Amino acid sequence: MSEMKFVADHMLGKLARWLRLLGYDVIYPDAGKSDDELAKLAGETGRILLTRDKVLAAKARNGLLIKSDDVQAQIDELKEKIGLKIELELDRCSVCNNLIEKVDPEFVMGKVPEKVFANFSEFWYCRHCEKIYWYGSHVEKMRERLRTRVVLEKHLGFGGLPDSELVHALHAEGVEARVLWTQGRRFCVEVFSHNLRWAERLALWHRGFEVLHNGNIEEVLEFAGRMTVSGSFCVRAEHEPELAEQIGAKIHGRVDLKKPENFFFVFRHGKEYFFCRKFWNIDNKGFAGREPRSRPFFMPISLHPKVARAMVNLAEVRDGTVVLDPFCGTGGILIEAGLLGARVLGNDIREDIIAGAGKNLGACGIENFELFCGDVGELSSKVGEVDAIITDPPYGRSTTTKKEPVSSLYRRSFETFATILPEGKRLVIILPSKPEAQIPGFVLKELHQIYVHKSLMRHLCLFERG
Repeated sequence: MSEMKFVADHMLGKLARWLRLLGYDVIYPDAGKSDDELAKLAGETGRILLTRDKVLAAKARNGLLIKSDDVQAQIDELKEKIGLKIELELDRCSVCNNLIEKVDPEFVMGKVPEKVFANFSEFWYCRHCEKIYWYGSHVEKMRERLRTRVVLEKHLGFGGLPDSELVHALHAEGVEARVLWTQGRRFCVEVFSHNLRWAERLALWHRGFEVLHNGNIEEVLEFAGRMTVSGSFCVRAEHEPELAEQIGAKIHGRVDLKKPENFFFVFRHGKEYFFCRKFWNIDNKGFAGREPRSRPFFMPISLHPKVARAMVNLAEVRDGTVVLDPFCGTGGILIEAGLLGARVLGNDIREDIIAGAGKNLGACGIENFELFCGDVGELSSKVGEVDAIITDPPYGRSTTTKKEPVSSLYRRSFETFATILPEGKRLVIILPSKPEAQIPGFVLKELHQIYVHKSLMRHLCLFERG
């Protein structure tokens, strides 16, 4: 049962019922309550006041303005703003808000339809309003409304790194999800959120589709025939152009094959056809604009921004996270973390490189950053604790190691990292070889082999501070 409690104004009755089904204690007063009374009620009971009224939201001490008029979008708003969990609990009555209790089947005999009594063995009862609950088809329909199925297409040149990036990006955004199936470059994922903005942070994936329907061809055609599309659209079917024409002819709307506002895609998985709407394309233009040669300050040995972004995602960086790159070079990792809302700290041994990193960060619109020039061993006295360390340290270039052996530099670096990274926090680092021995204070959680520069193979490691 959730500890968060709410008061919902009279415009949010449907949201109140949904929140109760999710296990939340929600008072839904009658429409006669004034704004002052609602604000007072929320204050006296320590509840968050949910309202569509801007004035009331500002008046209440714990007021929260709900912008959307669609209940699914409202749930996503709450998930984003206050970390609302969206798992059906069935421990609270959706009608009167009182707790319900599990009862023996004999208790409900004659109180529920005979078919229900015969097919279900678990029942819950509200003693206040006498409503009876069971895990019937209505519960599955509720779950269906809370979930979104998406199909994502990944870059095949990075082994298992895209898979890991996806998992960590979802977790960073607080989105509950599970993989339903995989086939080649495609992943089908069930996402318990209708907010799909988590996809915008991905780097090693090409595009994403929301699954509208799946089944045999007759079922897909029947579904398409019930659709009325707002704005122009086009349909593409993988390897079956005639099928695309058939489906397109069924949909009610305006066809535009060149610049459609809605792009529908059909493909086959096993014996079923999946009918999808594209919701996301990777911003290749944006990544290209952040490539090393496109920045004001350039050095030839720099990470591609997509690899840097993948590292940031593995660290589960989010808005407000404090990220340190102790070997920041031209600032590529800091740029990708900063674009996700992190406060970024960078360090390098050379003053000219630090000056160049500052120019690159500014050119990419990153403002919340601080840069240091000095040895990695001095960082504990400069930065304090950080939420994540993400870095691509030098691996044998004498000009950037000041002729210090790489093994010595790495040993000192990990010793410093252990002093500024709290327990449970993440270190994402690219190493020239696979760690052979356990590193004191760190637990290796993931290891990915990647090609960074032409034929150069390196090891991208995710450590957790032990």
